[in-house]
Amino acid sequence: MFEIYAAVSEGLCDCIKPLLPNLMTNVFPYGIENQNEHVKEAALKACSYFSQYLQPEIVDYHGKILTAMLRELEKDLKQDMLQSMLVAIDLFVENMEEHQIKDYIDLLVNRLVTTVNLPEENCPYEIRNQSISTLGSVIISGQKYMKNYFEPVFQALSNCFFSSKESLVELKGTCLSNLGKLVSSTCSDNKALYKEKFSPILQHVCTTTYDKADYVFIEGLFEFFYNSAAVLGEEFSEVFPAILENVYNMANAQSSNACTKKDGELDMDSDIEDDEEEEDNMLNMNIHFINAKSCAIRTLGEFCKSCPMSFEPNFNETNEIIDFT
Repeated sequence: MFEIYAAVSEGLCDCIKPLLPNLMTNVFPYGIENQNEHVKEAALKACSYFSQYLQPEIVDYHGKILTAMLRELEKDLKQDMLQSMLVAIDLFVENMEEHQIKDYIDLLVNRLVTTVNLPEENCPYEIRNQSISTLGSVIISGQKYMKNYFEPVFQALSNCFFSSKESLVELKGTCLSNLGKLVSSTCSDNKALYKEKFSPILQHVCTTTYDKADYVFIEGLFEFFYNSAAVLGEEFSEVFPAILENVYNMANAQSSNACTKKDGELDMDSDIEDDEEEEDNMLNMNIHFINAKSCAIRTLGEFCKSCPMSFEPNFNETNEIIDFT
């Protein structure tokens, strides 16, 4: 039954919405807390799909759905089930309003920060990465309350970013993305806090070469950049010489192969040689490439807004990218 709901949730979303009161009250909590793992897994999958396609109505049932998932999160779940639970919570929480998440934020932050802080040998990579992603959704929806949780959230993300292996670039990128969200939610009126906590990270990422960087890392890096620029204003332009070329290269990239070396690493200086090759490579685009390119273009736009005087010499080039896109 839950598999069917998941399968039809996008195409028949308007037909399902009138059924939500009964489904969310009597059916889905039963599935989420079911002792049968196959039923539980299917219910979580359907809940994830509903969270994507049945907005904004779905979040009105947080008292039934999120409460049930959080009860399950406190149990000793197998790794696959725990990851499915974290994904479902991530997608559900992402679209909640501040007043809706208020009663859950303490439990969510404590549980997720605890997981992120676990030693590597006690926390599988997939669980840590998904916990960081879910924490990002909590930061977005509960940004009004994040100042109360700043220190534990910052320390967890910062420690994970610096302590994780160099090869775990996706994990590092997710950390940077969430550090950017934390900047936005806590430093917009507190530049001193940014300079104390985040400036060392900014200097680090501007002076460190990440040879194995992937598109998730690039997207997280750029998100951290534009959120930092929003706080620092014209002061942020000090790092333009170190970062603008890479931002423009990503914004101008025409395919997911356009920035890839033969060994699979990113080459931000590569380009597509001719129209025929460009047409072929356009077919190879993937969602991570698209997200990174979109983030690069947004980053340029945010620089225009946050650092208009320093960025003025780049206005024409930026406008050409926007027009072409």
